[in-house]
Amino acid sequence: MAERFYCVRQRAGNLVKEYRGTLPPRYAPSDTDEDRRAKADLKAQRRTVLNRDSTDRLELMIALMGKYATHYILEFDDEHLPERFADVRKALRAFLRRVERFRRDRFLDYIPVIEGRHGDHRYHIHLVVDRRQLPAETVRILWAGGNVTDWPVFKRRGKVLGFRYLAKYLSKERSDGFIIPIGRHPWSCSRCLSAKLPPPEVWLDESGQIEIPQGALLPKRRSGCNQFGSYQVATWIDP
Repeated sequence: MAERFYCVRQRAGNLVKEYRGTLPPRYAPSDTDEDRRAKADLKAQRRTVLNRDSTDRLELMIALMGKYATHYILEFDDEHLPERFADVRKALRAFLRRVERFRRDRFLDYIPVIEGRHGDHRYHIHLVVDRRQLPAETVRILWAGGNVTDWPVFKRRGKVLGFRYLAKYLSKERSDGFIIPIGRHPWSCSRCLSAKLPPPEVWLDESGQIEIPQGALLPKRRSGCNQFGSYQVATWIDP
């Protein structure tokens, strides 16, 4: 009987992440510590295709906006600079309410991140949106706190950047108990955006090879094996 591989594929917009590996081994009472670590590693690789950590999840959320994703940086001038994290959140909520009124209650896909620990240590807000829903000129009108910087996410100056680089950047600041409260997640997203993420496709296959389509953008592939099995993981962006 031919060997069968456990396959998982997660799509988010035109981003595709796929895993193929030998059927997950079961733990046994006779396993050594080394055996258990080897089995756990095989299972952990499968989770990287879905949302193993905050960066993986954020990458999927940004990818749902596709090539229309735009990154705004909302800065505070001296007059409006908040002293506390709670005040930044209040300013963000007020801005989103203005956006809601301007858009007449139409749902907006957005990902906000509050930062203040790097650079000059001034609070500022990163906001990723679909520029078709919220163009830069509208943001500059509705943001009353200071300057607004904007740049496209997917491609800049003709170069395809993808989505993960921004996900890693926006996940860099962690709770410190002072600037960023303990337990505060580095980012959040609107419910209407998270609801657009399709469930992963799961199936069994006789092939352990992942076929990346011709012309795919930013293709990446990695593989591994140990005494209990093997796996292959690939990511790419459909053109």
